[in-house]
Amino acid sequence: MIKIKYFIIYLLTIILHLFIAPFVIVLCGFYLDRALKLSFPSISPVNQIIAFFLIIVGFFWEGWALYSLVFIGKGHPQEVFGKPILPQTVNLIIRGPFRFTRNPMVFGLLNIILAWALLFESLSAIIIVFPVAVVFGFLYIRIFEERELYRRFGREYLEYRKKVPILVPRLSSSRKKQF
Repeated sequence: MIKIKYFIIYLLTIILHLFIAPFVIVLCGFYLDRALKLSFPSISPVNQIIAFFLIIVGFFWEGWALYSLVFIGKGHPQEVFGKPILPQTVNLIIRGPFRFTRNPMVFGLLNIILAWALLFESLSAIIIVFPVAVVFGFLYIRIFEERELYRRFGREYLEYRKKVPILVPRLSSSRKKQF
């Protein structure tokens, strides 16, 4: 029974990340495009290439993060407003993608959302709705996720937070050796 619950929650998460969230962003963009009478400059092949690249980047970061959470952290990422749906990770994960960004799954999701906006050529989705989604994502992380991580891991999380950016990965070679 537990495996079925995990499967259903992961399936719903995948549907949310790959279809529902991007669809809502693009749909809002379409309505704004109409209301503001905006049109996207038609460069479809370039949009498709960039979107394909962003989807690969998004899948990479989300998959790597999920793998790290399950196999290194011995837990799961699913939570809603700071309340876990599945058992949380046992340890603070500072390896894998988490040595580059504190939120690799969100970074991956944002890449996928931007890819959809490019594929459907919605100017408002790219320049208005996507930035608003980034701000809301940032606020959600700060208000819910980071408070919970601090509560669970204390000083260890504060030290990690000082060294690793919240969202956009730092890919420099100057990162600390302990990560």
